[in-house]
Amino acid sequence: MSQVRSYPMARTCPFDPPPDMLECRPAEKVRMPSGEQAWLVSGYELQRVLLADRRLSSDPRRPGFPFLSEADAAFRRSFNAFGFMDGREHIRRRHLLGGYFTNRRAASMRAGIEALTATLLDRLAQGPRPADLVTELALPLPTVVICDVLGVPYADHELFHQSVATIVSVGATAEEVGGAFRRLRAYFEALVSAKQRDPGDDLVSVLAVEQLGADGGLPRDEVVDTAMLLLAAGHETTANMIALGVLVLLREPGRMRLFREGDDAAVARGTDELLRYLSVVHSGLRRVAVEDIPIGDRTIRAGEGVVLPNEAANRDPSVYDQAGEVDLGRDAHQHLAFGYGPHHCIGRRIAEVQLRVIFRAVARALPELRLAADFADLRFKHDQAIYGVESLPVTW
Repeated sequence: MSQVRSYPMARTCPFDPPPDMLECRPAEKVRMPSGEQAWLVSGYELQRVLLADRRLSSDPRRPGFPFLSEADAAFRRSFNAFGFMDGREHIRRRHLLGGYFTNRRAASMRAGIEALTATLLDRLAQGPRPADLVTELALPLPTVVICDVLGVPYADHELFHQSVATIVSVGATAEEVGGAFRRLRAYFEALVSAKQRDPGDDLVSVLAVEQLGADGGLPRDEVVDTAMLLLAAGHETTANMIALGVLVLLREPGRMRLFREGDDAAVARGTDELLRYLSVVHSGLRRVAVEDIPIGDRTIRAGEGVVLPNEAANRDPSVYDQAGEVDLGRDAHQHLAFGYGPHHCIGRRIAEVQLRVIFRAVARALPELRLAADFADLRFKHDQAIYGVESLPVTW
């Protein structure tokens, strides 16, 4: 019997999933940090099937759910938000939020995102060189966007940047994660109270006014935790994807040309390919089986954990020719970077608009952009659940 591999697994290349992960096709048992075994599913087609299968639960309170650490377990079990629910309860809560994340709303936000990107790029171009693309562009853009959607004052961004960074750190202790979680929850408790007194047209105001105290409405802790979840997911993933995407484009001459000269369809294809190639969710989509699920000649038993790393599925050679290479002209729109099935990322369309706008704007505004550090000296977020680069020194 072959030795059971341990999870999480270490990358050997900053842009590639761990080699061991890619060898677990389509599925293989791995050992979690707790010592318990779970299924690692890295095959693209099997991931799509399982992510749509209601026999898998996202509820971390169920026995057998696969955690990365004690801190991860404590954080997930204390969170009361739609992302950790199943079935009708999950669907009902997504429906309450859906109007803020439609294709139409995302398209209506494009002009504002373009204007904000232009402002940030002007400030970057007029500032000192070298500059850090993360702090000057990649992080501010999605943070301002999600703050506008939720009605969160951008002036408070340092508090939630620091809190979220601790929460998604795989190496943080339970005490550190708990402290960051409590600080963030206290902030949103106060924000929800403020929105009840003086609502706006933002999402937190709608939840505070229409749900709290209403017949069949959401309890207060769920409104607070939902706002927290949307804030964290809405800026952290997109910020890391912007920085990593620009880094990939800078690695080879000519890659920026598609975004500088291509039409909207070409920019969309190129963005999809970067999403496929990079897939910044670093901890795998995780579930637990609530019923037995046959997979070929094997069976995922009820109570067994399942880890579905989309970065591995997006490199499946049976789906993508030369999957380990960047091909900005390929049709990769069915990538799994945003997940799949009932729990797919609710903010996908807004994220896509931001990425398409910013990659094109960078390519056009800074045609001479280049790294201002040796690639070997860049520090990557190997210890965080959302993968990225710590800083990206650039000049032009």
